[in-house]
Amino acid sequence: MDALLDALVGFARKMLVQRSAFYPFAAEVTSDGRVQMVTADLDAAEPPSEVVLAALHERLRGDASRGEVRAAGTCADVRIEADDGDGSSDAIRVEIEHRDADPVRVFLPYVVEAPGRVVFGELRAEPGPHVHF
Repeated sequence: MDALLDALVGFARKMLVQRSAFYPFAAEVTSDGRVQMVTADLDAAEPPSEVVLAALHERLRGDASRGEVRAAGTCADVRIEADDGDGSSDAIRVEIEHRDADPVRVFLPYVVEAPGRVVFGELRAEPGPHVHF
């Protein structure tokens, strides 16, 4: 699960530094242990994030039901309550499921101070939802 988390958070961080935002995306660990990014087929040029996430979940559920993957995860740009309890903050949200472990949801708060300059907070984790397995 660590390799999957690293891949998802790493790509999100890269996109935030390069573009100051990102669309939801996903990755999975194949049966032979490779981490690979996955996409979802969508008709619209710029669909809402919820539509992208729903399509990614459908793709990952299909791969899991066919026994093609050990683990799967999604990553989205979200708003969360600020660490100090004062307002809200932007955050990277990663939800990971492994076929043999409890799911986890991880948040990494961030602030885009200027194009190319992003300050990241502390990573925090909590139990996640069962979505794919």
